[in-house]
Amino acid sequence: MTLQFPEVHRLTGGIDIHDYRPAINASGDKVVFERTVKGRPTELYIIDDLASPVPRLFLPASTGPVNQTRPDWCWTSGNIAYNGSSSEKPELEVWIADDGGNTFIVPGIVRAAYPTWIGGDGQLVVMNADTNASPTPRNSIFDQSGTTIQENVNGIICTGRQLYGGMPAACPLSDILIAFAGQPNIRGWNGSAVATYNQNANYIFINEMDENGIFTSRPIEIDATIDQFDPLHQGRAPAWSPDGRTIAFESNRSGNGYAIYLYDFISGNITQVTDPASNAQHARFFPDGDNLILSLNYNGTSIIAWINVHEARRKLTGAT
Repeated sequence: MTLQFPEVHRLTGGIDIHDYRPAINASGDKVVFERTVKGRPTELYIIDDLASPVPRLFLPASTGPVNQTRPDWCWTSGNIAYNGSSSEKPELEVWIADDGGNTFIVPGIVRAAYPTWIGGDGQLVVMNADTNASPTPRNSIFDQSGTTIQENVNGIICTGRQLYGGMPAACPLSDILIAFAGQPNIRGWNGSAVATYNQNANYIFINEMDENGIFTSRPIEIDATIDQFDPLHQGRAPAWSPDGRTIAFESNRSGNGYAIYLYDFISGNITQVTDPASNAQHARFFPDGDNLILSLNYNGTSIIAWINVHEARRKLTGAT
């Protein structure tokens, strides 16, 4: 049976232009994303009106780091968290910009990727690769002064083993519920001779915290084995719907390229919403929960686009 996928609505595209990792604003009418033009550093661009998409440079060169990646838009304040680096300071740092392009660096956080807002505008959960604690990487929560709030929100799995974790996504209905791309800290995972993180051999995990403040996590797919990697359950880059009901994530489980899947938090059902041939990645929900902004391949380059997933979400819940 041939799968039918939602129509793709293209927003960007051009020769020698690579657009990636979009984030949408609280009104659902603007998108910020990273753009790499051949021979230039990666910079944040913005589309001010999705109805008439004209990308422009978001940050003047004098106001931020040379390389700008992994934006996340806070729907409470309008601020954008992102990663910054340069040839002089190659380690990823966390920066924040307001909608006017004014920027500041979050002090003391280095080797931290995918900064994501949690609990409104006050805190950030990041993929923390700093070696001051283990395992590395793990997902940590910081405030905007760089103070550590939670060193490791991944915790352990049911076997008692710790988890590597990255690409965190905070549930909008909880200050502590995190979906992330993770794997157990064990040797032999995906054939590795040593315990090491492999971003291509992850499952999507969800954490929880007990009354004693202890974190545990489980794969969202109950058939995913935790003693050996099963590529049929591979997943990364999760994103929550605004109502906390659905998680969008990317997976190469078909072996034919990355596609976007939706997971229903209540029923546990999963459905595929893009063709692997398009290599769709880094999907985020619009505020209405009916649409996804994402990046995908088109005519040999990477573009920003959106799709409608209202019907797919409805079917996930079991509605007829």
